[in-house]
Amino acid sequence: MFGKGRQEARCTENVYLHPDLKGLTEFQTVHGSADDIEGLGKVNPTATLRAAAAILEQHAHCEGAVGTMEHALDVLKEKGVVTADQNGNSSTSEVVDMALEVIGRYVLKEE
Repeated sequence: MFGKGRQEARCTENVYLHPDLKGLTEFQTVHGSADDIEGLGKVNPTATLRAAAAILEQHAHCEGAVGTMEHALDVLKEKGVVTADQNGNSSTSEVVDMALEVIGRYVLKEE
């Protein structure tokens, strides 16, 4: 399990041990699917963003993706751009959009 803070913000890397599935890994959020609030803009996307960064780094050879995502999530937390479960008032899409914006500025060395 990796990530900071509460369970809702973490993801796991699951490794399959069966010989037929050698090398197969799966990333998933720890908190589950949040079906009860799906489509309402209330889902905390932090764990999903972390999982996406891990996939990019490990399988798409995007070195530093995890560190860059952690930087972006730290910036969002500092700015208060978080969902209600983290004592904020930002929607799911606002958090994702801001994370992508911060990553863009960080990669371009503007931040």
